[in-house]
Amino acid sequence: MSKPITFNPGPSTLYPFIGEIVSEALVSGILEASHRSESFVNLYLETKELLHDRLNLPGEYSVYFLSSATEAWNVVAEGYVARKSAHFYSGDFGRKWFEYTQKIHADSIGFPFNPNKIPEVETDGNVELVAITHNETSNGSRVDCNFISEIKRDRVLIAVDATSSMAGAALDFSVADIWFASVQKCFGLPAGLAVMFSSPRAVEKMNLVAFDKRYNAVANIHKMSLKGQTVFTPNVLAIYLLNGVLKRIPNINSIANRITERAKSAYQISNSYFQALINNPQAQSQTVICYRCAEPEIVKQYFLLQHNVRLGSGYGELKTTTFRLANFPAIDDDTFYQTIHLLNDFQP
Repeated sequence: MSKPITFNPGPSTLYPFIGEIVSEALVSGILEASHRSESFVNLYLETKELLHDRLNLPGEYSVYFLSSATEAWNVVAEGYVARKSAHFYSGDFGRKWFEYTQKIHADSIGFPFNPNKIPEVETDGNVELVAITHNETSNGSRVDCNFISEIKRDRVLIAVDATSSMAGAALDFSVADIWFASVQKCFGLPAGLAVMFSSPRAVEKMNLVAFDKRYNAVANIHKMSLKGQTVFTPNVLAIYLLNGVLKRIPNINSIANRITERAKSAYQISNSYFQALINNPQAQSQTVICYRCAEPEIVKQYFLLQHNVRLGSGYGELKTTTFRLANFPAIDDDTFYQTIHLLNDFQP
């Protein structure tokens, strides 16, 4: 039997040309080159320009490469916050970001909110950074960029975890100062790399924070990025793969239109056995659809055994009451719509 078609929301389906890019990397010699060499610097700088072009990233935003979004939580906490941040979250990943940061800055505060509602952001004058999860992978909810744009930025930086939406949704990067995402979701790549973007305001702030002595402090990461280099020996293959994907995909506006149309069909499924967990259209993720279900394992096992399709499990507290469907760009349209049709007709 062929490998299952996976709708797991990360690691998820790879772009079909990943193998071709791996072969190119082997032939090019880049995997044997020093990360201080001209060939790597050229790879870094070209990939940076491709990210700006494909994602509509403002030209003044800096680009960094990290190992994961989890590492980005650490880099943000140590590099942009001296004492206190405020975290607004509606699910497990936003909560984990807050709890992780609180271990570094005990004064940081968390504001959980209902994933079916839009949060109200009010912070005191001591908060230096507001942290928001744009797309909550655990429950299929999102916070719209229009909402983020309304947060006052005169005193604070805004950091956004866009792990399960970047490269699948058209993000207005100008509304926040720091963005980051792992690549194993909408980028259609294997795990092991994350990208992080920093506005000029964030660059200015990082130089005022006292954690610059750590090897992966964002101030050090930024200095090396100006030379097209990284602080540590990077995952060169992952960066090469990202470069190859960006060369092969269209601008994010085209991708996002396709993803949004597919999401409409996913939310229109009419099946009495399961329903979308998020019913507020303004809060519905376009890239991860979460369904509440009395016995999700029955649905998952049926699709795996009968159709060779792997649906995503529920996460955290929702593990036994939901399943998830990734709507990522690397999943082709025919496969996606066929699966929606099968879900619509499913009977236990």
